[in-house]
This record gives sequence, C-alpha cells and structure tokens, in this order.
Amino acid sequence: MEPPGKDGITDFLNRMLEKGTENFDKETLSEKLANIGAQLTVTDNPYIPYDDRYTSRQYAFVKFETIDEYASEGLELLSEMMIHPALDSTEVENVKREIMAALGMASASTYQTARNSFYEMMFGSDHPFSKVPLGTPRTIATISGDNLKAYHKRFYAPNNMIMTVCTNLESDRVLSQLENTFGQMEPVSLGAIEIPAPNTPTGIVKSNTPMDKEQVYIYLGTPTIGVNNPDYASLDVATEILSSRLALELREVQGLAYSVGAGLSTAPDFGWFLVTMGTGTDNYQVAYDGIMAEIAKMKDAPVSEEELRRAINSIWGSSLTRQLSRINQAYYMTFYEFMGPGYNYQDEYIEKIKGVTVDDVLRAAQNYFPSEDYYMATVGLQ
Repeated sequence: MEPPGKDGITDFLNRMLEKGTENFDKETLSEKLANIGAQLTVTDNPYIPYDDRYTSRQYAFVKFETIDEYASEGLELLSEMMIHPALDSTEVENVKREIMAALGMASASTYQTARNSFYEMMFGSDHPFSKVPLGTPRTIATISGDNLKAYHKRFYAPNNMIMTVCTNLESDRVLSQLENTFGQMEPVSLGAIEIPAPNTPTGIVKSNTPMDKEQVYIYLGTPTIGVNNPDYASLDVATEILSSRLALELREVQGLAYSVGAGLSTAPDFGWFLVTMGTGTDNYQVAYDGIMAEIAKMKDAPVSEEELRRAINSIWGSSLTRQLSRINQAYYMTFYEFMGPGYNYQDEYIEKIKGVTVDDVLRAAQNYFPSEDYYMATVGLQ
C-alpha cells in the first residue's frame, strides 16, 4: 500500500502515533498513558539485536496494554491516537532523524544487510516484500507531513484493519466501547491487493555484499508452502529438527557459528524456508558445507522417534510460552486471522503438530528442503 518512492512510510506513520494527537500534545498524551499504566508498542526496538520477531514486510502492528479497570479510557486514547494523530511538522522531523539513526545502525549489521539482500533477490526489486520496512535514507528523506496525512486516510481504515481485544470484561461491553470509539472511522476504497509468490530459483542464485567485518553472515533459502497448506505442520517440525541439528553440530560441536538456525516465514498463500548463520570469515566455506550437509542428512534418512518428540514438544512449548501474556494472545489471534485460518487456529495447529510422524518429516524434508535450487545472500566476504 505504500506509495511509490515512499518506502518506510508505514513504519514512519506508526511511530507518529505516540507523538501527539489533534487534542493532546506529546507530553499530555504521554502523561495520560502513564496515568492508566498503558504500554504502547508500534515498532520493534532497533537497539536490541535480533529484536524483530514481530516486524513484517506484510503488515504493521500496534500493541496496546492496560488493565481492565482502565479499558474505557484506554480505548478512547488508542482511538484518538489512531484516528486523529497530530502529525506535527516538528515531530515529523524528529521521527525522521530517529529512523535515519536506526537505518545507520542497520547498514552496519551483517545480519540485517544479508536479510535485505536475500529478500530483494528472492522477491525481485519491484515486489513489496523486497522493500525494507524502515525504508531507505533516500525514501525517508522525501516523506513530509502532507504525505503522512494522505497515507493515514488509506492505511488506518477500518476495512484495512484487524483488531483483537483480550480482556476479562464482558464482550458486549467491550464491543459497545469499540463502536463508540473506533466506530467513527470511515472505510475507504482499497481495491484488490494481490501479493505474487516469488519465483523458485533454477540453480543457486547468489549475492554477496563486501563488508569490513570479521564476521560473515549467510542467508539461504527458497520459496515454499504457506500455513494454509496441509503439509505445513510437517514442514514446521522438519525445520525445527534441522534447526536443532545445525545448532548442535555447527555451533556447539564445531564452534563455527555465532548464531545459526532454520525457520519458516509465511504469507496467506505461500511461504519461504530459511537458514541463517553468522560465522567467522575464515570459517565460511566449512560452515556453508556444514549447512548443506545437515540438509542432505534430513533428506536422506528418517529422524528418530526421540528427535521427533523433542521437536514437537519444543514447538508446543514455544507456543505456550508466547501465549503467557495477554498481549501476545491478542497478537497471534490477529496474525492467524490475517493469514486466513482464523483467529482461533492456534490450538488446532498444535494438534496438527502433535500428529506429525517420522514419515511426514522425511517427506517434508525431501519435498521442500533445498539441495540444488536456492537463493543465498552473504555479507562480509571480500
């Protein structure tokens, strides 16, 4: 939805929400939020390495927490911020400097540089998923208050939003409060938004960004199935097992990795498989060979029942841990609603995970893990 040449305007607009509204300046708004113990999160923290679990190239998020006693005041404040942001010119410039600083940090990160290179390579430069959520120094420099106001009317529209509320209060009471606050938002004409799947590579498609670092970062992966595919649970378990093997063999046994792991990302209609690794420049070749060797082992022989059980329990345990906080319950309900299976899919998905067999894991590895056709972005090789 971002206008051409305005990459990063979504993140920019999100950051402006806490900078004041038409009725409250930044200081007054901050005081009102503090008075009800509210926690507002509109972006991941760029100063914490790898703290980008929730950052997505598909959507923006706003997370708001307060206690049930202040639900009414909280919803009024949140709706005020989202419907009537001030978008003050002074604060626009302040946020612009904030983003520029974050972009400067990101440009020195082998991890983030490799990730951005990988996404541009896999999706192509014109695909929306190739765009960096923060934007670029060039695009951020061109964003004005008028740009933000025009974009706000389209992006924060009720027909472009999923809202989940987790509370102990009666649902009828909360729905009535939502109608009295967010009900004043006016829908806009959006048209169809279609996101094309990336092309499967033929052979190994590589890119390298030289960087004066002692570390090389590897991003390796390929397009695959999405969460709505019947095979997704089997692939998820297979990927969890691969990730554990990579960590054990390459990091713990061989001491090759600063960080290493495998994972899946998903869109409603497709997904992508990833292996990422940070290693020393002298260890690059043996580390890369080690990644491909562990993938080959997964495709060549069944895993043990014990390894399968550990992987299932790990996914289950991680899911339960994420669901401990009410804000995460709301987030993941919204995530599954956005992806298509529905907000209450989490429990159903865990049951699918529990039903995965050794044969399912082998089949998923053979069908979906790359061996000869994949994208690979490296950063740090000279």
